[in-house]
Amino acid sequence: GFIGGHLVDYYVKQKHNVVVVDNGETGNHVNQKATYYKLDLITDNIDDIIKGSDLVIHLASTARVKPSFTNPTKYIINNVGNVTNCLDTLRRLDFKGKFIYFSSSSVYNGCNQVTIMNGSTETTKTRPQSPYAHSKKMAEDMCLFYKSTYNLDIVIVRPFNVYGDRMSTTDSYATVLSIFKQQY
Repeated sequence: GFIGGHLVDYYVKQKHNVVVVDNGETGNHVNQKATYYKLDLITDNIDDIIKGSDLVIHLASTARVKPSFTNPTKYIINNVGNVTNCLDTLRRLDFKGKFIYFSSSSVYNGCNQVTIMNGSTETTKTRPQSPYAHSKKMAEDMCLFYKSTYNLDIVIVRPFNVYGDRMSTTDSYATVLSIFKQQY
């Protein structure tokens, strides 16, 4: 995906051994110096891929708010299932590294004027309003469960308005910034 591709480039440039697991449904494999596995994170065994890692960054999800209303089951199964399989793999392997889960600012939908003026904080209440946002919040809850129950080192990131080179301009849900960039 868009964010993951940039992270792969960054870590490859820093001379890290980068391994990517992707189901191949979306995105492009743009960095030939990384190792790619085409796997389903819900059902496939990823033990051997994760074993020996010191950092796991999870960006695998079915994205976009609007299409999640058409097929909510797909979003819930994929977005909660694949993070849970990753977390359980870490538990089984007694993983001692860091796990970073990329959630979404969509979990805040419906923030009030005070929040918008002062910014979101760790205590800002979540109000998911779409199947996509609910799936991301449920995945966060699984992360928190595994963190507290199995003492995994987990960080949850909620990016806002991510844009830049290589963002999608081809589908019907392209962001306005990518459309402007394409027209420029």
